[in-house]
Amino acid sequence: MEFIYWLIIIIALYLGVPFVYKKYGVNRCVIFLYAIGLFVFFPVTLYSYGSEYTASVPVMVGQLFVLNIGGNEIVELITNYHLKDNAIFTLAIWSTYIMCPFITVQAVLSFIRNKLKKTILKFTFNKNIHIFTERNENSVLLAKDIMAKDKKSYVIFTDSSPDENEKHFLGISLKLNEAFNLINPTNNIDVFFTDEDEDLKLDKLMYFLSSNSNKELKIYVLTSRKITEEVIDNFKKNNKNARIIVLNTDEILSRKILWNYPLYLNMAKKEELNVTVIGVGETGGTFASNVLWCGQLPECKLYLNLVDKEGSTVFKNIGDNLDPADFNTEIFSYDAQTNEFLNDIKDTRIINSDYIFVALPNDDMNISISKKLRLFFLRCGKKPYITTLVRNDSKYKTMKEILKEEEITLVGGKSEFYTSNVLLNDKLFNIAFEVYKIVEEKYGNIVNERDFYNQSHIDIYSSYANAVHTKYKAFAITGESDTLTYDKIKEKVDSNHHLLSVNEHDRWVAFEKLKGYIGFSGTEEELIEFLKSNKNSGRKVHKNDDIKIHACITDFDGVEKLDKLIVEKEFKKESNLKEIDELIASKTAELWQKGDIKNV
Repeated sequence: MEFIYWLIIIIALYLGVPFVYKKYGVNRCVIFLYAIGLFVFFPVTLYSYGSEYTASVPVMVGQLFVLNIGGNEIVELITNYHLKDNAIFTLAIWSTYIMCPFITVQAVLSFIRNKLKKTILKFTFNKNIHIFTERNENSVLLAKDIMAKDKKSYVIFTDSSPDENEKHFLGISLKLNEAFNLINPTNNIDVFFTDEDEDLKLDKLMYFLSSNSNKELKIYVLTSRKITEEVIDNFKKNNKNARIIVLNTDEILSRKILWNYPLYLNMAKKEELNVTVIGVGETGGTFASNVLWCGQLPECKLYLNLVDKEGSTVFKNIGDNLDPADFNTEIFSYDAQTNEFLNDIKDTRIINSDYIFVALPNDDMNISISKKLRLFFLRCGKKPYITTLVRNDSKYKTMKEILKEEEITLVGGKSEFYTSNVLLNDKLFNIAFEVYKIVEEKYGNIVNERDFYNQSHIDIYSSYANAVHTKYKAFAITGESDTLTYDKIKEKVDSNHHLLSVNEHDRWVAFEKLKGYIGFSGTEEELIEFLKSNKNSGRKVHKNDDIKIHACITDFDGVEKLDKLIVEKEFKKESNLKEIDELIASKTAELWQKGDIKNV
């Protein structure tokens, strides 16, 4: 039994100490090794000196951590113990005797290094400092990319043990508020909360926001969860100073796809655009929403096909309280892996797809289905553009070039997605911000970047959707995909102003419907009563946010009739509800130029 006891001790030493040291750091390792020391020397003391001396074991083990003070007593114990000739026993004794002071030295050095780095941080001026609240694969990739582009800045991971392998990070163990309070106010501070693994503690975020709401800093929240956006929207209503930038990774990926890959290909030669989304979960649903927001094209009818084995329930991933009848949308309840799916789609409008996005939860499944689709469509004499989501980074890098030969485009890949260029220096922001300014300045508001991010997340997405839509409008009215110039677009805008205004209204209607709003349905007398009720309640005449009814959700001619009714019934002296549509349409060429749209 004693042999087994000492064998367990030695295994715990040689496996447990490195594991605890690597995973939890030197402080936890001291505690772990102290516990091992008690298990090693308690039976030795009990056998050699009797039970009355065992109370001294904690003190004696503690002596080990102070450079082997009292070492003679320990050697005497070893020589007196009856298992002194047992190799396992001797190994356990001497391993503990050596490891304890070694870990002590490590702990002291770690303490000094930590204090030194805190001092450096306190006396650092005019630097960019990036604080990450979570250490995971996504945040480390982003942090490394930030440091690669700005070697003079600091990256701090709070609430986690420093990783000595990440030499370019400021390896320092701090709580979030402690780190923030240490930093000199002359520095530019970014704080990153990451919610990708659903481990973001919203209460921790809310506490930090509340305690630092009056300070100058940017707060980024990386998430794909709608509840996070809703909680932050509610916080922003009462804290106008905080600059909180929610980076919804599905939204960013969708905009990247719609911008970089030709949803608009050859649309000037067609009267319709047919888009298919296979797998309508969070990512596929977000992409479908963005297609409806951005794909409303002048004189080009949009058809959206949704393929998912969950059937009609997937519509909740696209918008609030929607019905497929709201758009030219059809849901196909298929498991895309089955042969039944391929056999049946040739008799549906999916066969006319111009663009297919495959976004099922499994990477291998996405690759396999995309290859089958390519072969199937080639046999049918068709060649839709196919884009496939691959989340795993190594798989993405391996398959990207292979599938390129089959003309299948891969998106995803964490090392390409979690970069500062994609997440923090989004060039579409230039155009989205200009769209926001056009609307605000129309009403006499002077705006800045902080105002833009203080909007609700859905209104921010509206500006981004409009930014992407600007590109589509420019291609649609010129019929070209290259060599576009400001003068060429401006000439086309002037001659197609009414068409673009109608198209802009259609885009806005799609966006409002996906926010959960519906148009007014009823007689003219009921409409007059609705307008009167809104006016008497202090609301906008044409809109009731409580029940999400918006009278402008109608065709463009219907808005003109609504304007006349508002004036005739004296709800307002003047009314021009379509003026923003007309204004944004007229600014298409200017947005192109100001946003440096060709190089986004």
